[in-house]
Amino acid sequence: MAALAISSIGLVACHPVSDQELRDSRTESAQLTELHVEGGSGSVTLHRDTGATQTTIARHFRYTGTKPALTGWDSTSGSVLSVNTACGGQCALDYTITVPSTLTVTGHLDSGRLDLSGIGTATLETTSGSVLVHDAAGDVNAGSDSGRLTVANVNGRLNLKSQSGSAEVDGVTGATTISTDSGSVRAHGLSGTETSVRTVSGSVSLDLTAAQDLTAQTDSGSLRISLPNGSYRLTQSTDSGHVSIGVPVDNVNGKYTLRLKTESGSITVTKT
Repeated sequence: MAALAISSIGLVACHPVSDQELRDSRTESAQLTELHVEGGSGSVTLHRDTGATQTTIARHFRYTGTKPALTGWDSTSGSVLSVNTACGGQCALDYTITVPSTLTVTGHLDSGRLDLSGIGTATLETTSGSVLVHDAAGDVNAGSDSGRLTVANVNGRLNLKSQSGSAEVDGVTGATTISTDSGSVRAHGLSGTETSVRTVSGSVSLDLTAAQDLTAQTDSGSLRISLPNGSYRLTQSTDSGHVSIGVPVDNVNGKYTLRLKTESGSITVTKT
């Protein structure tokens, strides 16, 4: 059962395409396992509160002209909560959702922002909106055409893909794969079994906290790699740029393979 409360209605100039706003909230007692998101420019913020006993869904409508309908934008089916941030032609809907337990999160937004913390697993995409994921208990798959990707504390595998946005990562226990067409990559605290990073145009900075296989490649940009103690084989090449390898290399008996390549840019490998 859900309880709805209208908390405020007012006229404000808080958004470049809206001159009115409306806020409400409700609680959801169903035991949820998944959040599914879709929509346009509205944002979704989700965080887990271990002290909560039910889900709280707070909504912020930003619109111009006719007041939007209050129903039809979110619903619960079984254990799945679905939310839509597109509430009409001149309306955007922001959600702030507090849950008592970890959820799987799936879906796609156009230009809206996704900010998720304390989740289970995630499979997410945006067109130009940023994606932030903190404290995931499982695998995270996230992509954006031009939005920034920021991920921290993933207890599982990580797969990020962006066409023109940057990627920043801090703390992954599983295998990590990151690719961008145009955007820098900064990743720290990588303790999985393997890491693969590829970018067409952008610098790459990686800090591995566990010895593992590594592939790092950029067509235009520098590679800066920090490695822990380990036994490494090395394959490296650059058409234009300085190469500095500051760790021991054993191309005969090395346990882990390093594949480092840049067309135009330096390669620097240091010891953690």
